Amino acid sequence: MMLLLQWLVVILCLQIEEAVSTDSKVPLTVIGTVGKSVILPLKISSDKIRTIVWLSHNSLATVDVNEQNSHIIITDSKYYGRLKIFRESNYSLQINNLTTEDENYYKGQITIESQGQSETLIQEYFLHIYEELRKPQITVNFTGPENGTCNVILLCSLEKEGKNVTYNWISLKDGEEDTAYEGPNLTVSWRPGESEPNFICRVTNPISSQRSQPIPSSGLCTGASSRNYVMLIVGIVIAVVLCVAIMVGSIFWKKKRQGFIQYSPNNVQQQGAATEGNTVYAQVNHPYRKKTERPNIPDKKDSMTIYSTIQSTKEDPGEEFQHIECNLYRRFMGGYETECAMDDLCFPSLEEGPTMMRSRRH
Repeated sequence: MMLLLQWLVVILCLQIEEAVSTDSKVPLTVIGTVGKSVILPLKISSDKIRTIVWLSHNSLATVDVNEQNSHIIITDSKYYGRLKIFRESNYSLQINNLTTEDENYYKGQITIESQGQSETLIQEYFLHIYEELRKPQITVNFTGPENGTCNVILLCSLEKEGKNVTYNWISLKDGEEDTAYEGPNLTVSWRPGESEPNFICRVTNPISSQRSQPIPSSGLCTGASSRNYVMLIVGIVIAVVLCVAIMVGSIFWKKKRQGFIQYSPNNVQQQGAATEGNTVYAQVNHPYRKKTERPNIPDKKDSMTIYSTIQSTKEDPGEEFQHIECNLYRRFMGGYETECAMDDLCFPSLEEGPTMMRSRRH
């Protein structure tokens, strides 16, 4: 008895559903996929149908039904080659190559004949168009460790999201799935060494569902530590380079301040080598001498000017000027050897021979 009652309830529900579907005030929801096909079904006995007019914003097509054949006349150029009538399915309308622009309200005006009388019925539909989802991508943002705790924000995103997309985070622990998090963002905090679950982002819309690759939390903490380690190394390297640069600059500055500049014959060449017929003017002062060192040297003027005419030689210009300075110094000192920095320059000239010059004293 109870089983019979249950069957009666089921039959009643089916009849109510069919009545609602044919009611013009309650559109039938139909879901389609971009690039695929969808059928707008008619739930009327085909032997009573005479004409069907399909409408959306405007008239799409008209179907003329007879016992032998049926003809469809497309009245909207946007649907050329995309509409098809299924006679075996009560002349239901099929739309091919769906696009997102096909999402709209549709209406079928059906004219039926029964016992010589005509009647018009209306069936309404709302067509939803969705795109199939692709695998989501996960972006990891580290918020930094706090009190030894690793804090990570996981961002789940799609290249092209579309509408009515839901995000869920699935935790894989001990081989079991636990969907405890909803939304595209997930904040995770744990301490190293604790039990580390894997995470999967699942995206769903009315026609498809996709999952991301598992994201192990152990790798996330390692990534955070690695990034901090790299930043530490970079900071140390920068500090060492700055210290070395400061030390080198300080040493160079001190040497320059103390006057440690090496003498180079090239500097003499840049100032211009002496050519034949040039006259060199030099004023030489007496160095300070103790009276006990040269008792027999007569007193001379504190300074005198010497004019020397230089004859060009094939020697190096730097060495030639060294010889000139040596001979000038000797002539002034009266040929006596003296301990001074000039002696280092004079000795080479003694070995190489005297410099050809004329001099006179005033």
